[in-house]
Amino acid sequence: MVNDFHQKVYMHYENGREGLAAIETLQSILGEYTDYTYSMRHPIGAKLLRASPEDYQWNIQFAKKITLFSTIYGADKVLARLDKPTEVYQALTEIEVALKLKIAGLNISFIEQSPTEQRPDLVVEANSQEYNILVIPLNTPEHDIQLNDFYFVIINNLIKARKPILYGGVITKALKDAELKLFLQKLKEKVNEALEKDQIIIVNEEGYVTIGIAPEHLQESLPEEYANGFRFSPITARVVEERIVDIITKKKTHLDLKQFKQHPNILVIHNHTSGWKPEEILKNAGPTIDPLLGTSTNLIGLILITQQRWWRTGETPRKETLENKILVTQAPAIQESEATLIWPNPQTNKSIPERIIEAFTDYQPHLEEFFA
Repeated sequence: MVNDFHQKVYMHYENGREGLAAIETLQSILGEYTDYTYSMRHPIGAKLLRASPEDYQWNIQFAKKITLFSTIYGADKVLARLDKPTEVYQALTEIEVALKLKIAGLNISFIEQSPTEQRPDLVVEANSQEYNILVIPLNTPEHDIQLNDFYFVIINNLIKARKPILYGGVITKALKDAELKLFLQKLKEKVNEALEKDQIIIVNEEGYVTIGIAPEHLQESLPEEYANGFRFSPITARVVEERIVDIITKKKTHLDLKQFKQHPNILVIHNHTSGWKPEEILKNAGPTIDPLLGTSTNLIGLILITQQRWWRTGETPRKETLENKILVTQAPAIQESEATLIWPNPQTNKSIPERIIEAFTDYQPHLEEFFA
């Protein structure tokens, strides 16, 4: 199905032939066709089923990254989990973290997981010392699946409207059943209103979703928060802070186990949604997180990663020091942006090696060299 679609359209784009080859490479690595992996509900499948210069460029770059990722010991088991709705975001998080380390030239491998005991996800070597990497998505699988499904219901209805409109916004929580039906009817009416009045219309279902709709010719007038597609947002910054603290608390209980004591540990928490700023987490939750990290001397640091706003072509990475933490905003892929906060444990005499820090803070320049 994917190949059939692109065979019909790739010739209309300057990078279409290379994009088609990239998609064939991705299919050979991701495996045989399944209803989930190659569907609009899947975070990778949705990219494979679209055709534009930007989509083809994303696939070209992702194919190169996944080809490299597939050479890592244990990568095959991670790739196999991409076809499982409850594991796809955990797998994608592990892929992103592993690629940062691999592209930086570090030796890494995945640790064989066990159904009966907790184990680190990755082991990385830096300065002749091995370090455990624990990788955790901020959101639960159920949360991600619900938001993703709600997103595609919205998109499908807007596409089916077949109207010359632009749209985007923030999805916080999924509507269901009767409430969803009423919202979709309201959305249809607002699309017609935007066209009839020739103006920007904001559709707000408080606590769930906010959508900006505009006739195509008003593209320049559409506020930035609605101009660049949809993004997922946690309910509140307070919820994000509570989840981070909860993840650290739970993982801390594992660090006394033998399999975690063999090497120093680094905890990576990855947020696939946007809407919160690491500097705000530092300000509001820092007084709780710092002493919490300090209760485990075998946990040498925390790395927070979150998707941010749309990344404009030509922007350069921004790096700053906040107290004793490092914050960097950069592009991990075309049209994507992320912020990373390196948070050392203030109570341990061990530190995150500079090469591991640079793998995260200098990911964009490393990628540019990798793609060159």
